[in-house]
Amino acid sequence: MSLPQVTTRTIVLLLIVFSLGGCFKFHTGKNNAQPKRPDKVNSSLTREEASSRQRMISNLGYELYLDVSETRSKQFSGRVSITFSLKQANQPLRLDFQQGEVTRLLINAEPANPEYNGSFITFAPGSLQEGQNIVEIEFIQNYRAQGTGLNHFHDPKDQQLYLFSQASPFNNGRIFPVFDQPDLKASYKLTVKSPEDWQVITVASEKQTLKEGDKRWWYFPSSEPISPSLFKVSSGPFRIWKDSSGKTPLRLLARKSLAKAMNPQSWFSYARHGLSFFETYFDAPYPSLKFDLVLLPRRTSSGNTDYRLLDEALIHSFHAKKYPEIQAQFIYHELAYNWVNRSVAPAWWDGTELHESLVLLMSYKAMAEGANPGGTWPYFYRNLQAPAYQADSNKQVPALLVKTESSQEAKRQNGMPLYQSVRGKGPAILRQLEYRMTGEAFRQGVRDYLGQNMDKGTKPGQFIQFMRDASGEKLKHWPENWLFKPGVNQVEARWECKDQFLTKITLLQSAKGPDKNIIRDHLLNVGLYRQKNHQLSLYRSLSATLDGKKAKVPFSGKVPCPDAVFPNTNDYGYIEVQLDEKTRNVALQNRGDSLLFETQLIDLLYQDVLQAKIDVSAMLSRLYRQIPEENTPALLFQSQQVLTELFIQLQSIRYQDESLQETLTDPLDELEAFVWQQLMIAIPGSIEQMSWFRTYLVVAHTPNGLAHLEDLLDRRPILSGLELTQTLRWDMLKKLMEYNYPGIIKRIDQEPTNTASSSEQSETRAAQALRPELKIKQQFVQQTIQQLQETSRQASESLSGLHGSLFPPSQIQLAQQVAGQTLDGLQFLTQKPQNLQWLYLNYIIPNACSVHGITQFKNAMNHYQAYPYIQYQLTLKKAAAEHCLTLRGQLSQR
Repeated sequence: MSLPQVTTRTIVLLLIVFSLGGCFKFHTGKNNAQPKRPDKVNSSLTREEASSRQRMISNLGYELYLDVSETRSKQFSGRVSITFSLKQANQPLRLDFQQGEVTRLLINAEPANPEYNGSFITFAPGSLQEGQNIVEIEFIQNYRAQGTGLNHFHDPKDQQLYLFSQASPFNNGRIFPVFDQPDLKASYKLTVKSPEDWQVITVASEKQTLKEGDKRWWYFPSSEPISPSLFKVSSGPFRIWKDSSGKTPLRLLARKSLAKAMNPQSWFSYARHGLSFFETYFDAPYPSLKFDLVLLPRRTSSGNTDYRLLDEALIHSFHAKKYPEIQAQFIYHELAYNWVNRSVAPAWWDGTELHESLVLLMSYKAMAEGANPGGTWPYFYRNLQAPAYQADSNKQVPALLVKTESSQEAKRQNGMPLYQSVRGKGPAILRQLEYRMTGEAFRQGVRDYLGQNMDKGTKPGQFIQFMRDASGEKLKHWPENWLFKPGVNQVEARWECKDQFLTKITLLQSAKGPDKNIIRDHLLNVGLYRQKNHQLSLYRSLSATLDGKKAKVPFSGKVPCPDAVFPNTNDYGYIEVQLDEKTRNVALQNRGDSLLFETQLIDLLYQDVLQAKIDVSAMLSRLYRQIPEENTPALLFQSQQVLTELFIQLQSIRYQDESLQETLTDPLDELEAFVWQQLMIAIPGSIEQMSWFRTYLVVAHTPNGLAHLEDLLDRRPILSGLELTQTLRWDMLKKLMEYNYPGIIKRIDQEPTNTASSSEQSETRAAQALRPELKIKQQFVQQTIQQLQETSRQASESLSGLHGSLFPPSQIQLAQQVAGQTLDGLQFLTQKPQNLQWLYLNYIIPNACSVHGITQFKNAMNHYQAYPYIQYQLTLKKAAAEHCLTLRGQLSQR
């Protein structure tokens, strides 16, 4: 039988490989020594080294073989043949390969023994030749649990094994030997030996597969030249769906255990729309012969939410059910990522932040044109821009572009918890640049940038130059102020009227962040609103340039006096709005006339509550009035979140300050009753019903309110259509344990568990730990700290069972007695994975609402300055404590 597209030489080579049991062997002559290792290891690649390497190397290509067929092994083996032209041979040359083992190495078919320090191989001057070189290396590498390298994931639902790599700076050197820098594009030709029932996915489509017993060989042709971070490989028993209805073949791949929850036609529909949109926008065809959408079980977090598996979060998480547009945005992001990064490679990693910002903006533009026309920019504001404002205000978002001089600095910068720095601030900055330039000029600049730099490593300045050329503007101070300086500006409108007509509007600009003297240029759309039928309606928009601390808004003719002025209508500017007093008071009584405006008002009014500019009762009254009439799910969910956060703040203050217990009892009881009422009238089986139930799980606290949970646990038919999973049952039990509800210990002991399941055991242990007793808290913290010193996995499983803080608001006084112990445990967290750091910092480190608590966070921040993620989470804790203390002070003055 003929084998299509496989040459006779390839078949012969494969047969030779088969006869050698799947391991490539080299003719190495008499010298069979491994590369020597020096005593001192310096793993970081400097910018200067990378620049020199880029000048020396050209015509780069990899032929890579990976053997992942032994599913029980913690390691995989491989062989790589690297072909390249060398301009000069009289200088040392570095080849990146981190934490692996080199078993054999040939240089131009001759055995060689170069220096290998466990991070990179160094070819001494003269060991290579000018012109064409071929370096062949056999190696062994370890699988990784999560993050860098080739990830090794066991599906807990069916015990199937999946392997995958991830795009991140300086990552592929943890898989195979590679010149790992973004501007060294190369072709990749891959061969993989896997279990017979696995799929293998990479940048090219498989050319041929051959079965050998219970194994299978996968042969892929050479890819087009791409940056190292774009070369990815995934393998495992994926379920595959295909769509060949368009000119670009589509494939969707997911774990077997998730197959029943998939709706492939929905995914394909989004992908087809995205391909069409980007082909038109970029005026260029999709830069690949296929589009594979591989849903991977990698850990992800969106800032303040728990670490989850990305594929589960996208397919059937409660968040995905509330916001189905996240699937479309994910697909558009993947398409835009391929379009931008296959077209242009940054010369160094600090340029990747700008590319990612462009990719994110493009994904939202595609969503605004198709999947979610009216809801895209409110979603953008709520999930990206508003959190970026808060992080910028907390001085935790660095400049968008930070110059780094080594791969270690680049990885550190890329891994920093920017809390939407790139994911929020970056695309927001580019969106305001687009508004300033006009949409068509911005699009032309993007097209020219991508089209004219196909084979070049680019620097951020080149992107700006293309924007200048397309717009005709000098943008003289724009890059410096917006890309290279941190912080955010604030704007407030001051306005006057006479005889019912507007006489003057003045915009005031201030700065927040590390440097409060940075005043930027803004082009803003100032909206004038009148109130009618409990709604603020836009009747006039005024364009304004704000280029200093103060600017007058020009207008002509007689303009009726507004009831409210909003200085960033349509959200084109990256500038935090401060509501003036008149607008704030009117907004408390009226809703916005658009989804975006109301989204902004809810967020800004809540922020004003935290800053004691609004009485909390006024905010609650607005929510109680608006929610029953709300028919937009996104606004309902946002309002529920505000209710939840207000409850947490007030309950913390109630248990922190005895003098306020009586004052806060009625508002908290009213909040609980309101949420229960909304839950009772929600449509059975709807996502709104489940969302109200989850809100109720937070706010339930009275004996009567907790009794409702007890009834639900006993399956009394109170709420039809409400599906109570075992996880939700455990959350209900934990809520009852928080208040030491009568009979709760017996209930926990009797709750059905699978004793073989470590997750069930962690649920039981976590529920017991929520008992309001100091000794139990101290024991749980001590056991967690002990687990941190022994095994990350055990600590992660234990903490995951909590599903929330070990110290809920009603236990804030207990938290104060254990806070020092929990902060001491941070010393064992510094080298742990980021998801475990998140769990400990959010579930074990308690919140505070006192001066002493704020001081403790400050001291810890100073102590852990070298660990940015720990410091960042402590900064969020400190900011929350300051807000709570401010609100507490306002309530005390009543």
